Amino acid sequence: MQQKNASLFQKNTNTKKIRKKYLTRVFQMKLKNKRINYNGKHYNSLSQLARDYNISIPTIQTRWQKGIRNPEELIAIPNLNKKIIWEGKEYQSKKDLFRHLATPDCSASLVEQRWYEGLRTRKELTRPNQMHHKVIVNGHEYNSLAELAKAYNLPKALIKKRWYRGIREPHKLLCPNPISKQGKPITWEGKTFISYKALFQYLSTPTCSWELIKNRWKNGIRDKERLTASSQKILHPVSFQGKHFTSLGALAREFNISSDLVRSRWQRGIRNPKELIEPTIASSTAKPIDWHGKKFPSQIDLFKYLATPECNWKLIRTRWYKGIRDEKKLVAPAKFKSQSIKISYQGQNYKSLKDFARNFDISYSAVKGRWQKGIHDPEQLLNPVQESKDFLIQQKHEIIEYINEILQKKGLISPYELANKVYLPHKLLKSVGKDIIRGQNRRIGIKRSDIVEVKYTDAELSDPRLINSKLLPKYAYRMSAIDHINSKSREVVEKELKIIPQLTGSHYFWDESSQSVWSNARGTGSIFYKINGANNHIPFRIDNHKIELPKSSVLDLIAYPNIFASDLILCKNAKNIITEELNASEYANITKKAYALLPKAHHRIDNNYKIKVGWTKKELSDVIEQVKKQNNI
Repeated sequence: MQQKNASLFQKNTNTKKIRKKYLTRVFQMKLKNKRINYNGKHYNSLSQLARDYNISIPTIQTRWQKGIRNPEELIAIPNLNKKIIWEGKEYQSKKDLFRHLATPDCSASLVEQRWYEGLRTRKELTRPNQMHHKVIVNGHEYNSLAELAKAYNLPKALIKKRWYRGIREPHKLLCPNPISKQGKPITWEGKTFISYKALFQYLSTPTCSWELIKNRWKNGIRDKERLTASSQKILHPVSFQGKHFTSLGALAREFNISSDLVRSRWQRGIRNPKELIEPTIASSTAKPIDWHGKKFPSQIDLFKYLATPECNWKLIRTRWYKGIRDEKKLVAPAKFKSQSIKISYQGQNYKSLKDFARNFDISYSAVKGRWQKGIHDPEQLLNPVQESKDFLIQQKHEIIEYINEILQKKGLISPYELANKVYLPHKLLKSVGKDIIRGQNRRIGIKRSDIVEVKYTDAELSDPRLINSKLLPKYAYRMSAIDHINSKSREVVEKELKIIPQLTGSHYFWDESSQSVWSNARGTGSIFYKINGANNHIPFRIDNHKIELPKSSVLDLIAYPNIFASDLILCKNAKNIITEELNASEYANITKKAYALLPKAHHRIDNNYKIKVGWTKKELSDVIEQVKKQNNI
């Protein structure tokens, strides 16, 4: 055994793999040499018994370790019933109970912790968690330890650590953090150092930090040369085709090949420059592509061929995946370049936006974002965030007024103005419009004929009021869209919809006239739409769970809103109760009559988003009493 394990550690230096293999072997050995006879068959190990009876091996192993030796008990099916009854109510599991007891001041995990500490009453389990400790120091009361730490300019973690260790005296609680103790002295090459850190700092050089020396020391390196070796990349000079390259990276750049690939080949022992710069074979997943009569091994090869100094291949790839196939559009220069923007401010010229942002110590991304939104005044570019937001909002309103003016001349209405007229969110109208253009049916009242693509003239686009052209809508609406939306909303209002109870969020409504279900669950709840179901079943979405209920169950929910899933006795249990009460063996026919007298079963959704079908206790007792009176039982 020792020889086998020794060979295992010698072969593999990866700690995780070693541990996994070693533990697997030990576990397998534990399962072996457990001989059992059961049902006339001989088993040489517990794993054989487990496989034969389709029981989990760890389950049998755990039972054996607990001292169970009876084969029937070893292979018994685990009890998966986790139901618990507490204060007269049944819960699916302990976690279900803990979630039920949780309050804003006491989390489910805290209730669980107290349960396992032996507490059982509701008062003990749901006691609020007192995280804040009031402290009085020098006659002043502090509401929490954090407030105390802030007042005395000390770390919160330090004060809390002392408090939880039982320190309550103010002078001990608030004393400054003492300097940490020095490490044990160490002697190395005849010199004594007060700690390992002092040794590492002594050995450190400009090209090798003391942290790197520390990591090497932990890895078992003790040789001074290896400990203090330079952290910089080792350069491998190469000569090829009469040229001398100072590094592998220079060789890779000369022949337009990945430097990582060249280094990888060098590490594998390849020293021939021809083999180092040999192109990679296209992977089997890459598909060849034809482009204007030329063949390329893959799409990436095509993108790299099309790339220019103004447009890199990654930008071409992004445009390709958006469906652009026109070569001019594919290789068009990037719209925004920091270097192309020159700014003069306070008598100084800046070559780019980056230089401008760096000089005034402001985020480049903030400056870039403002520039793209049309703010070109240097003072506005350097404004604090809130001021620039106010300016942008004001600027946006001015641009929208200009857009409304253009569209009015064309006899159209913008999405912004339409949103104000029909009292719907602008973003919702925008998404609905896109869906209708794609051919989807959105029940808001807008028709495809109401949406028109807008064509702007050069004069309109070059107007100085249009600072941010991104706000220009591609599509606008005819005036008829207002009437269509209003007529649809009037149609919904006239329906007098009733809320369907017990469905979370109350986003579902019942229309008595058409006997159908309506919802306003999408978006902000401003639009009502009809829900169509298949086979007389209506789909509902409750807390991201899809549940289908028959139409009769929806009507039952409306008729009996006070009957919940927890009040129902399931069909199986209900029939057993009737059979026992009426003594089915003697009165078989009477029992059948009782079943026939039961009202239609109720369908309700429980806390686990499952449908429960059954009757209430009162309904069952009424039926049993009625049958007993009719038959003098």
